[in-house]
Formats: sequence, structure tokens, C-alpha cells
Amino acid sequence: WVPSLAWQPAVPPEGGVELTTLDVGQGLAVVVRTQHHALLYDTGPSFQGGGDTGEIVVLPYLRSKGIRYLDMLMLSHGDNDHVGGAQSIMAGLPVKEVYAGPSVTAEATMQRCQRGQHWRWDGVDFAILHPQFGSTDDTDNNLSCVLRISAQAGSALLLGDIEKSAELDLVASGLLEPTDVIVAAHHGSRTSSTTELIAATQRLGSDQWVIFSTGYRNRWGFPKQDVVERWQQGGFRPLDTATVGAVSIDLTSSDVPLTLSLWRLDRRRYWQPPE
Repeated sequence: WVPSLAWQPAVPPEGGVELTTLDVGQGLAVVVRTQHHALLYDTGPSFQGGGDTGEIVVLPYLRSKGIRYLDMLMLSHGDNDHVGGAQSIMAGLPVKEVYAGPSVTAEATMQRCQRGQHWRWDGVDFAILHPQFGSTDDTDNNLSCVLRISAQAGSALLLGDIEKSAELDLVASGLLEPTDVIVAAHHGSRTSSTTELIAATQRLGSDQWVIFSTGYRNRWGFPKQDVVERWQQGGFRPLDTATVGAVSIDLTSSDVPLTLSLWRLDRRRYWQPPE
């Protein structure tokens, strides 16, 4: 029993980051880990019949990874499919800081996301690119927190549910850079994923990935096929959690820029046909 008690899950090295987009159905929850820190971006939905994905998906995953507290919980905006599991997360483990978009119901310890906020964990840089203080577009989706993560081996961009006007604002700001991994805004809706944003984040000659966090056979038909094709035309390879399950990407080594794990494909049951 001694080895099993001493075992600890592997963590990213200094300067590396692991990004896992969990399979929470029609919603979003992304776990970001550096060597000594953990951030959760959104928590997935709650359900009318009771329960939520914070309790049934996110917390079990965090515990399986040996994460016993969160350095930060970031709630991009107030829609249920993004914050429905928040109370379960905060009741289930300690959370040091909570950042949130303007539409999230305020609590005493909560800080508002604002362009220009930045910090560094274990050699990895984090920056909030949106919303900007005094933004005139006050729609819930367009005031989502947008987070950029820059590690030694690559970068990631989490866009919440921002739509066309906010994407164009980001492009005009000059803050966007070529990016290795993007979690597509608004689950692949036609309201988002403008050609301008795709062009601003494109890096020719290297693998880039776009992740759509969606529910299986969701009623909106996300991700829209023309949106997927637009990303593909920009050089991005698409992944949909409804098809491949949770998507975990390691940006940990300049020698191996990106390591990809797809839950359903990597853990295929014997009765499931090969892809």
C-alpha cells in the first residue's frame, strides 16, 4: 500500500502548462494547470432536475489530478452553461481568488475581469484581454472575460461567449497574437469566430487547434459547419468535445510543442468501433 499512498499525479514542469477542456455537455469548463498552480475557467451548467457539472464532472476531475484547491476561479459571464456549477465548486474545495465578468452576480471577494490585468505563475504568463473598462457593448456575451495564456512551448486563448463586435474590438486593440490553442467563442455559433479574429491568431506553418465545447446533438446545432470550415481555412484543426470528449493539451516542451489527449478516443472501450 505504501507506493499507492505516495503516488502523486504528474504536474507540468516549470514554464509549462496543461489545458483541459472538460466534457460538460452544452457548456464550458476549462482546467489550466502550471507546476504549482491551478485555474478553472467556467464551471459548466446546472440542471433543472437538480445537480450540476461542477459537482459531477469538474470536482471529480480536479481530485483525480491531485488538485485540492484552486488558485483562481474565473467565471467568464453569467450564463448558466458557464457558471451553473460555481456554487458546487466553491463548496467542494478552497478557492483563493474569483474573477468574473460584469454579468456575474457580485460577491464580496470577487474581482471583475478587466483588460490589462496580468500575472505570472511558474514561468507562465496570464493576461486578461477583455472586457475593457467603460465598454459600451453591455451585452452579457460580449462582456465575457477573455484570457490569454503564454507558456514557453505555446499559447492558448479562452474567449467565453464573445460575439462579433467584441472580437473585432480585440483585433483592433492589437493584443491578439498567433495562438496554438483556441477555445472557440460561443461554442461555434455564427455570432462569433470572425475571419478577422482567425487571421489575427493564425500562425502559418505549424499545428494550431480550435476546440468547440458542445453538447451531443445540441438543439442549436453547434458548432455550425460553416464556422468549423472557416477555422479550417485559417489553418486550425477542429476538435469537438461532443465527439472526442475532454480535450487535454500539454504545452510543456519546446522540443515537443504540443501533446494532445482526447478522452473518448484514447480510452475507447472494446465494444466501440475504431475511428
